[in-house]
Formats: sequence, structure tokens, C-alpha cells
Amino acid sequence: MTHEHSARVVLVAGPAGSGKSTLGEALAAELGAALLDLDVVTNPVLDQLQAAGLFGDRHWNDESLRPLLRPARYAALRDTMAAQTVQAVAVAPWTAELAGGEEWRALVESLSGDPVVVWLNAGSELLASRRENRGLDRDAHIIDGGASPAVAHIAVDAAAPTVDQVRFVVERLASLSR
Repeated sequence: MTHEHSARVVLVAGPAGSGKSTLGEALAAELGAALLDLDVVTNPVLDQLQAAGLFGDRHWNDESLRPLLRPARYAALRDTMAAQTVQAVAVAPWTAELAGGEEWRALVESLSGDPVVVWLNAGSELLASRRENRGLDRDAHIIDGGASPAVAHIAVDAAAPTVDQVRFVVERLASLSR
């Protein structure tokens, strides 16, 4: 899908449990931007397919299903982002894209320019604690980690209060606009 895209896109990225959705929602509200969350865009379909038994006894986030499902999930989010005519905050791990390879080039091409990447940096104890507290089935298939992005990014402390994270990101975005 090809669109003329001129509005800025901010990618909120990080490992599972880093607070991507929380920061993304607060940041979108602060910026008056559309919020596009990979989980909101794709999980309802995957959950229905799961309930219908399409994946057998495997969860749709199982490592063995990722080569099939990940490209489709991210294509749906990329196309949704590219269709926006207003600024957007897009929330997802973006693991492959942030490595700077072909997935990054496809993302940049779909947006007709580089998005601004916000990376939530979190220690393994914080991530494990947050995932345990939310108790989602999909987290059972998560591998800790998330190396810092190979692409330019704004690093944010995931342990900081959300209001401080938003303030920090907004200040950095303003400095990029100068």
C-alpha cells in the first residue's frame, strides 16, 4: 500500500513490559496525535483465530509462529500509519526494524521518511516484574532483551514516572523541530 505521508510519526519501542502502551497513550494525548498500537490493531484478530483453534495448542505469539504472523502484523500497522494524515504515535516492539536492516528500510519507505524512535530502556528485573503483574498469556513466550536500536533514537528510562517520560520526549521532539 502506498500513500503520500507528510505527518510526523513517533515510534514508541521497547521490550515487553517496558511501558510502551502507557507512554504511547500519554504521549499521543500530549501531542494531539493518533495512537496506533500494534496490539490494538492486530490482537483481536489473532485472539479470534486462537479461540477457533487455528494454532493448535500453541499461542499465536509462540516463536514457531512468528515467521508467519510477525510480517502480517507489522504490515497492518505500517499501512495504518502510512494512511494517517495527522501526526501519529505508533506503539510496538519494532525489534527487527530497529536493527536497521531491510525492515527499517521498508518502514521508512512506507512513511516517505524517517520516523522519530523513542526507545524505553528497562532492566530485566523491571520487565519481569511488570510482565508478571499483568499476567498475559502472550508474555509466556517473551524472550527478555531488546538491544538498543541501531537507528537514531531518543532513549527513555522506563522506570521513570510516565509524566516525566512524556516531558522528556516532548522536549526532545521540540529540539528536533528546530
